[in-house]
Parts: sequence; structure tokens; C-alpha cells
Amino acid sequence: MKRIESLDYLRGLMALAVMIYHYVSWSTGPVGSEHLLGKLGIYAVSMFYILSGLSLGLVYYGKINTATDVGSFLIKRVFRMFPLFWLVLTASICLSYLSSVMGGKAFEPDLFKIFLNYSLLFGFVDPAAYFTVGAWSIGNEMVFYAILPVVFLLSRRSAFILPVAIAASIAAGIYFAAYSLNAGVPLVEQWSTYINPFNQLFLFMGGVALGVYGHPL
Repeated sequence: MKRIESLDYLRGLMALAVMIYHYVSWSTGPVGSEHLLGKLGIYAVSMFYILSGLSLGLVYYGKINTATDVGSFLIKRVFRMFPLFWLVLTASICLSYLSSVMGGKAFEPDLFKIFLNYSLLFGFVDPAAYFTVGAWSIGNEMVFYAILPVVFLLSRRSAFILPVAIAASIAAGIYFAAYSLNAGVPLVEQWSTYINPFNQLFLFMGGVALGVYGHPL
């Protein structure tokens, strides 16, 4: 289908917001969520998930009909995500090594953690086991990419599958908000819970719903 350039513009603005948020945080100290920049730093990632689901819903709904189509979808995701992620991960490991050497400390990397990152399996195994700053969102995306083609494939058999999957993702989000996360506790102390893919899945599936059921953009 024709590329929707407005989505690219919005994605670029969100990427800029995240970049500025991290730069300011590293330069002047943590930026709280009570500030606009702090809100952008958190919710820009949420917008990425929505845009990702929206884009994939528009492009792939009705086009994943066989197991071969699922495999093709996953292969495309792998080639899209892995090369740049590997490059950034390798740079991060090298910088961590140099920092340890210059600080006179032993460099003792967690080899299993590094394996989870190079394989991009950490989102499935331990969402908090990311090595590169901000990479938790990529781990979540990989989980979403594994779920979506299966949902689309099953939707060929029943029109109820996709609505049920969307409703289940919303239910999971409500569960995390109501029971797993505590509004009275700083987010940093609940970070591993917050970044759980199933706490973020409703954003991605909401984007899918917009792409599949929404009005043409």
C-alpha cells in the first residue's frame, strides 16, 4: 500500500523527543514525569508501539494466510531489527569494557545476558535483562512481532480472533495498572514490572485495531 508519510513524521518527532530526554537526563540528572520532557520520554515510547501496530495492521492484515507467510513476516522483522541492534549492542559492550579498564575494575560480563541480547530473546525471557540503554522497548517489539502474525493467521479461521486478542491485551493492561503497579511507588522501583511486554501490549494491539478497523488515513 502507499506509504503514509505523516506516520513517519510523527515517528521522527517521537524519536527526537526520546533522544532529547536521554541527553538531558545524562547531562543534568534524571527528569521526573512531572515535567513535560519527562512525560515525552515515557510516552513517546508508547506512541512508537501504537505506530508500529498501526503500520503492521495496515500492511499485513488479510495477507498472512499460511505458516509460510508467518515465517516470511518474521524473517523481515529479523533483518529489520537485528543488524542495527547488534551494532549498537557491540558498541555498548565495548564502551562498558573500556570504562571498566579505565576505572581499574575487572570486566565480568554476564554471558547469558549478552546471549539474550544478541539473540533478542530477552523480551521473552527477562525483559529487564537488556544491555543497551532503552533496549527494553526493542525486546518488547520482538514479543509483539511473534504474537501478531499468529493472531492474523488464526483470524483467517474466525473473525473473532483479532477482537478477542485486542480485548485480552486491554485486560492485561488493566491488570498491570490496577494490581501490579503502585501509583505511590516511584516508577524506577517498579521498572521491571512496567517494561513487561504484556503491560505494553495493549498499545501495540490498539495500533493494530486502528489499522484494521479505523477509517482510511
